[in-house]
Amino acid sequence: MSEADRLYNVNKPKLQTSSFATAVGISFLLLFGYVLGYAIFFLLSGDGGETGSVLDVWGPPLVVGVAVSLIACIPMRFMKKPILVAWGMALLAAYYVVMLIAMLTAAGTTDPGTAAYVLTLFCLPCVIPGNVFAWIAWWHWRKPDEE
Repeated sequence: MSEADRLYNVNKPKLQTSSFATAVGISFLLLFGYVLGYAIFFLLSGDGGETGSVLDVWGPPLVVGVAVSLIACIPMRFMKKPILVAWGMALLAAYYVVMLIAMLTAAGTTDPGTAAYVLTLFCLPCVIPGNVFAWIAWWHWRKPDEE
């Protein structure tokens, strides 16, 4: 190996995984966690179609959203780049907005409002606490080089 080749290889940046791609992967893991949380909650409680007061309707999804969000924020303490979890939560909010727009503008549906309500019922109680907890946890546990 010539001297020029050796110097070129030393100064060449190493190929690293894109942070955005990692955040997208984390967002899909978070989505899977929320779906699993809902499945476990509704299987154990046998509760699934409450109507009535706001607490009856929004309570179970909010319990699942808060519990899974708190569990998802625990690994941030030990990650090299904890901001990736916060970005994953932000991507979940973006997925929610895109799906909501798609449902409200879907052609051929008789009642897009009902589909949007169901999406909101199951996504919003996860997206809001998830983002709040993740960004607060990142703020407290961030590394000095991440600011």
